[in-house]
Amino acid sequence: MRPVVDARGLGIAASALIGLSVVLDGLSVWSDWHTRQVVDGYLNDLAGVTRADLLTADQITLVTSLASLVIMVAAAIVFIVWLWRVRLNAEALAIGHHHRSRGWVVGSWICPVVNLWFPFQVVSDIWKASKPANRAEPNLSALSGSARLDWWWRLYVGGNLVNWIAWRVGREPTIESLRNAALADTAAFVLTTGSAVLVIQLIREINAWQAQSRPAISGGYALA
Repeated sequence: MRPVVDARGLGIAASALIGLSVVLDGLSVWSDWHTRQVVDGYLNDLAGVTRADLLTADQITLVTSLASLVIMVAAAIVFIVWLWRVRLNAEALAIGHHHRSRGWVVGSWICPVVNLWFPFQVVSDIWKASKPANRAEPNLSALSGSARLDWWWRLYVGGNLVNWIAWRVGREPTIESLRNAALADTAAFVLTTGSAVLVIQLIREINAWQAQSRPAISGGYALA
């Protein structure tokens, strides 16, 4: 017997932090464009743009970047804790065999190369096993997923790739590189916002399915 834990509180916390992370990412994108505008004005001797404005723009960028990083890390930690909980529940509620062992719930996100597809397999299997209609299916690989799952992962990977491009092109302190970095950051923001919306929907869906099963299980337990 294995306890089926109510993970809705963790899911709500993860969703809130993911949403806040998106807001702070938006502020970081704004600061990129603001910095580019200030630098352009300073280099072209536009009236009213001083060296103090440059320092202020740098401080704004630093604050928004640090705040975004802190919230992103917090969101990632809470999300992975939630994922661990719902993975245990999925194992208790369904007989299906998961692609990856339980340790990959955490390891899949931090191991190079395999983090391009292992996390998707972990979440996809949890989603499939949590769905009430799939509980008696021994082979999760044979079950269809959902377009929401597929697009969440495509947008997530795409957003990270574009973020890396933005970091690369923004290392040179020129007007052109600042503009290109701001454009790349804007594109990454659009992709990651879409990914965030979809993963929040997935969190709510998995939590709802697992919560529906708990009252029917005597004492909150299921056969392992």
